[in-house]
Amino acid sequence: MVQNDREDKNPKSDLLKSKLKLLLDMLAKILIPLGRLLERGIMKLNSRINPLIEKYRVFDKKQKIVFWVSAVLVFLVLNSMIFTMDETRIAVITQFGRYVRTITEPGIKVKLPAPLHVLHYFDKRLLSIDFRPGEFLTSDKKNLTLEAFVCWKISDPRRFLETVRNRAGAEIRLTDLVLSEIGASIGSYPFSAIISVNPDEIKRDEIIAGVIEKINAVSKAQYGINVADTRFRRISLPEQTKESVYRRMRSEREQIAKKYRAEGKGRGMVIVAEADRKKREIISDAYRISEQLKGEGDAEATKIYTRAHNLDVNFYKFWRTLETYKKIFEKKTTMVLSADSELLKVLTRGGGE
Repeated sequence: MVQNDREDKNPKSDLLKSKLKLLLDMLAKILIPLGRLLERGIMKLNSRINPLIEKYRVFDKKQKIVFWVSAVLVFLVLNSMIFTMDETRIAVITQFGRYVRTITEPGIKVKLPAPLHVLHYFDKRLLSIDFRPGEFLTSDKKNLTLEAFVCWKISDPRRFLETVRNRAGAEIRLTDLVLSEIGASIGSYPFSAIISVNPDEIKRDEIIAGVIEKINAVSKAQYGINVADTRFRRISLPEQTKESVYRRMRSEREQIAKKYRAEGKGRGMVIVAEADRKKREIISDAYRISEQLKGEGDAEATKIYTRAHNLDVNFYKFWRTLETYKKIFEKKTTMVLSADSELLKVLTRGGGE
């Protein structure tokens, strides 16, 4: 059994060994020519460097200093001419303060050495500015405390450089512009358009859209800046305004509650009136049916009485007299009757006529 297992495993190990051998042969075919090529390159490089080294050895001290200074200068010049652009930056090249060109594509770029060409880097990603809380006045003369932010990016690098120079200058200009436009827009809307218990009255999105449009009309043309969005991070009330707003909210809630109570009372009265009408209809129908049934019962009783009377008139009279006695005696009624009364005939004569 063990021998069979070994025989089963041997083909796999042989296959693995053959693959490794093939891989090593391929590497040898690739690496050996590369090694020879590298060797020839090193030999050529040595053949070119060796004469320079021999010349450098015969230099005196002054010539060596000149050589190294020249080498450093060449390195610095080349270093100032070659630069790398990544995907997050924009570069503007100026020559003695005048615009030359804008570079937006990433990669290795070349320019003239400084000070002929000066390189200015700007961030081309979406940037943001957070504003401190500020008070604004609505059209109905009520104060609001707003905390906003704005998202922006450079749309025209040349104009951006010529007007605001850098990000700090852009933030100063945008802060003044955004806050002034927010104040103007808030001043043209009532308080309920910003804060209200009724969602239909709120127009914050409309206000924001108007603010962005007005800001871009100025920032793109003057500063080369595109404002992507601005939002109210927080909206609150000054302390002196809170109490009046709370009173107004309570009043609005009370009015709505009164409206609901009045509507409920009205609907209740309608329901009660409808129930009374149905009650009267049901009672009327029941009374009509009962009277109809009573009439039918009386008619049937009359028929029965008539048939009984026709069968035996004397017995029927006797039975009716007994029924009358029964009703009289149940109520313990005192009656004064004459001697020839029909009621006394049964007692005096019996029912044998």
